Amino acid sequence: GQEESFARELEKLAFVNYAERIPVMRPTLEPNDLGPASGAGNQYSLWLIDAPQAWDINTGNTEVKVAVVDDAVLTTHPDLIPNLISGFDVADDDADPMPNEPAMSHGTHVAGIIGAATDNGEGISSIGYNLKILPVKSSNQSEVVTDAYAGVVWAAENDADVINMSWGGSGFSQTGQDIIDYAYDLGCVNVAAAGNDGVDQVFYPAGYDNVISVASTTASDTKSGFSNYGTWVDISAPGSQILSTYIGGNFLPEYANNSGTSMASPLVAGLAGLVLSVNTEMSQLQVENCILDNADNIDAQNPGFLGELGAGRINAH
Repeated sequence: GQEESFARELEKLAFVNYAERIPVMRPTLEPNDLGPASGAGNQYSLWLIDAPQAWDINTGNTEVKVAVVDDAVLTTHPDLIPNLISGFDVADDDADPMPNEPAMSHGTHVAGIIGAATDNGEGISSIGYNLKILPVKSSNQSEVVTDAYAGVVWAAENDADVINMSWGGSGFSQTGQDIIDYAYDLGCVNVAAAGNDGVDQVFYPAGYDNVISVASTTASDTKSGFSNYGTWVDISAPGSQILSTYIGGNFLPEYANNSGTSMASPLVAGLAGLVLSVNTEMSQLQVENCILDNADNIDAQNPGFLGELGAGRINAH
């Protein structure tokens, strides 16, 4: 452009060694509710994956919907309310995704990692920043997601762009693969937790075709001790000691640290939503390749798991 040609003209002058355009340095976006990189109340995972630099590019398109297919979501949590859209309860067949009991707190923690309201002076930041959370209650009890696949179908049929599945088991079923394919055919980016048994056995739905399978790593980029691994894993993300929204007694909104591939998966799902926020026309394969091709290499930190933690640890920037 003009700067280039001007620089070339300047270089013709005897007393000019070289001329170049220097980009303007802009501060990286640091929301007022982003916890520090370490210590009390930390949100190390967002610092580690360069989320502040990613937010300089995009802070989440409100047209992008990430489905939390999980036990339930505390829709009264003030740090979730701004980003929540109307969801459903496939276990009760009604429009209320609220948990039956406070112990059903898993989906609330997952939802906050994806899309807790960010820069709202409250609680925590989330990778998704402004994108929308579609809560799909898929159970009536804690510890199990009884109606998980019905939840996936509902999410896919109700315009989810990304579906997070922080659950699973060891054992292939054709039904499971068919439902994942159905969601994929409807345009969903499917993301699932690799499982917490510390083994290399394939875990489903993470191991199905058309799913991004996510292993968990620590603040030092080593594999979380509990995380499954294997050549079937696609990508890794921080999942140890993750601060997010939670449910206290009497359904009071709280925050808590949880660990699991259940925490790593929503970080990837939220990132997929952020990628789509830049260009909503991207195909699922383009979104996946974007995330995998730009991951940070963590082989040096994991010599015992080479080729078994996917493409590396996500880098949002």
